[in-house]
This record gives sequence, structure tokens and C-alpha cells, in this order.
Amino acid sequence: FAGTDVGVFYRDNTLDRWLPFNNNLPSCIVMDLEINDSTNRIYAATFGRGIFESDISCPFSTEPLVISDNTTWTRDTVMDRSIVVDSLVTFTISCRIAFPYQAKIFVKQGGILVVNGGLLTNACFSNWQGIEVWGHEDLEQMPLSNQGRVYFLNGAILEKARIGVTTCRKDTAGRVIWNTTGGVITADSAVFRNNYKAIEFLSYPHHQSSNFNRTLFQTTVDIIDGFTGHPSDFVSMFDVKGVRFSGCTFQNSRVLPNTAPGPHRGRGIYSINSQFYVNDWCNNYNPPCPPAGSVPCTFRGLHYGIRQLNYTPVANVSINRAQFIDNSRGVYLSAADYSEITSCEFKIPKSSGDPGTSSLDTCYGLYLGACTGYHVEDNHFFVEGNTLLTSGQQFRIREIGLVVDNSGGEPNEIYRNRFDSLDLAINAQRCNRNDEEK
Repeated sequence: FAGTDVGVFYRDNTLDRWLPFNNNLPSCIVMDLEINDSTNRIYAATFGRGIFESDISCPFSTEPLVISDNTTWTRDTVMDRSIVVDSLVTFTISCRIAFPYQAKIFVKQGGILVVNGGLLTNACFSNWQGIEVWGHEDLEQMPLSNQGRVYFLNGAILEKARIGVTTCRKDTAGRVIWNTTGGVITADSAVFRNNYKAIEFLSYPHHQSSNFNRTLFQTTVDIIDGFTGHPSDFVSMFDVKGVRFSGCTFQNSRVLPNTAPGPHRGRGIYSINSQFYVNDWCNNYNPPCPPAGSVPCTFRGLHYGIRQLNYTPVANVSINRAQFIDNSRGVYLSAADYSEITSCEFKIPKSSGDPGTSSLDTCYGLYLGACTGYHVEDNHFFVEGNTLLTSGQQFRIREIGLVVDNSGGEPNEIYRNRFDSLDLAINAQRCNRNDEEK
């Protein structure tokens, strides 16, 4: 939109020229334009004629476009409706597609959506609703016809969605239709950017074959309409098992170096009763991977890098050769028995200001709450720039490497780890041994 001496003009990527946007606006000098993203209204302040406002909502048709044959799009398009990918059909996108607020892409069971270097984004200043990839809850992941599948390849980008991809069907009120869970997501060298939530896995009783390789999950700006403008989770998982992350980056780029981010920074992976794997990506596919060929998973500038809450302790996690940089909490595991955290780096942010007066919360690298049978080895916990207190300074613990809380009686192994420049290296609290007589 452009304010001129003769009114307002507009242009989008479907137009080759500027067009007038004078919805009851007289021909007059426009001094300023403001857009309210939450209400989809534009305001024009004029010279001597007052303030005018207009709706700029996207047009939306409730009749979806149905892809019923194998189809490839290569021309940039602005949609005015949702898209449905039929069963046994492959729909390939290699261009920029913009969607209005109400729109989704629905991938039916057996249907395949391939975003090959394309961009899925919003139109008209509001988040779009993202992708539903439908599954059969009672069927295994194979054969391919059992579940809907979505592939993001070769730099594909999904941005500015309410929920980027969810692995089920939902009704018109947003409620999960539980017998449709099990959709599959594969991402390789893809980008999920500025979504309120990028990926949502919902309860599925069979092994999930979804995987993410060298994929960037990123927040760079305020979320358009994510309640408070803050992100939720890059990936959330509820009662699933088998999802893999290799060489991925989870990053909130709005965080300044060496500061403790607050809750509004979002979480990298938020898991409830789920089993998953976080590993480095190896370019020769022959482990063990040499350091020169390894790309670690990185979690940076978040409130929680990984937060795992369990009501079934067998939902364990494996985190290997990952980096947790300047997160207020690196990894939090609750009742995640037999988990492994090995060869990881935990750079804990240094609290700013006077240690006696700073309001920043305590930060830590790894928290093991009511876990047993765990294996914690070859990790490095450290703070950069932490200094000893001088005479008269009040001491308050701000940076902790490892918290062990109420471990059970199984063999619990914490060894060959390094702790540097922390206020407290290891904090063991409550009962951490088996006191029963044998």
C-alpha cells in the first residue's frame, strides 16, 4: 500500500501495476498509513480531511480446490480457498503459494504433498491455518496408501501459519478427529519460519516414520496472531514414538547473546509421553560420523530446548551430539526412564546485572526429574564470562549445569562430563538412591 497526494494505491505479486485503493476515500493528501494485523484493517491519516479506515481481509471461498490427478505447480499463486489433495494423488509445489487466513491444505490418506523448493506463506497480514495430513490411527505407516504424506525438500519453506503441519484431521471447530492420526512428515533441508507452531504430532499407537534432516526451525519476528505475538513450540508431540531429528536447528533469532531468555521465547521440542531421537546428521551415512562430516542438532535462544513430560516412563529419549546454546533451560526430562544424553554441549546463559538484585530466573543445562536408568556421558556444561564474586557481593545461584531430582533405584550413570565456570555444577535433590534393604 502507498499513500500519495491523491489517495491510496496498492499492488501485490499478481499485479504488474499500481491500482487505486480509495474505498470511500476522497482524493486528498495521505500523510500516514497504519495496518492493524489483528483486525485486518488499514488506516489512512489525511491532510485536513481526517482519518479513514478500510477492511483489507483476503477473499475466501469455502469451496476448496480438489487435486484429483498428479499435478505440479511452478507458477506463483495467491489462493482464495483451501486445497484438498485426494488419495493416491501426488501434488508437487515448486513455487510461492500464498493463502488467506481461513485456508488449509488437506492431504487425504494415501495422498502425497511434495513441497520441492517451494514457499507456502500467508496473504493479507494474517497467519494461514497450515496443513492437515490425515492418517489411519489403527494402521501401520506402511504401505504408503495407509497414511497421508508430506515432503519438504530442497530448501522448501513453510512460514506464517497457525500450525504448520498437523498429523490428523480436525473438524470445523478445530477439534481432533482421533481416528485420523498417523500422518507422516519428512523434511530434508527445509525451513519452518515464524509459525505459531511448526509441527504437531498427535497420539498414534504405532511407530512413527516421520523424520527431519538438516531442517531449520526459526523465529525471527513477532508471531502475527499467536495470542500474544510469541511462539509456542517448534515441534509438539503427544503420545507418539519414533520421530527422528538429525542435524536440525531450533532457533529464536530475537534473543541477544549471553542473556537469559524468558518464557515468551518458545520451546524447541515439547513432548508428552513420546519417544524420539535427536542426533547429528552425518554426510557419509556410516556411523560413527567423523567430526568434519557431522552436523549437530542445535537449540538456541529458547525458553526450553527440549521439555519432556511423561505419565508412562518407558517413553524415553535419546539425545546425542547436540548443542544447547543460551536457552534458559536446555533439556528437562520428567519420568523419562532409560534416556540417553551423550556428547552434548550445554552453553548456559550468564545472568546479567548484580547477582544479588537481578530478577532473572535460574538457568540450567539438564534437569532429570524422577528419571531412572539414565545414561549421561561426555557432555560439556559451561557459562561464558562468569566470574568469582568480589567482597560484599551477595551470592545467589543463577547458572546450574545438571539437576538430579528424585532418581529411582535403577543404575543411573553420570560420568565423564565437564563442568566449567558455573555457579553450581551438579545439584542433587531429594532421594537419589535405593534405600530398601536387600
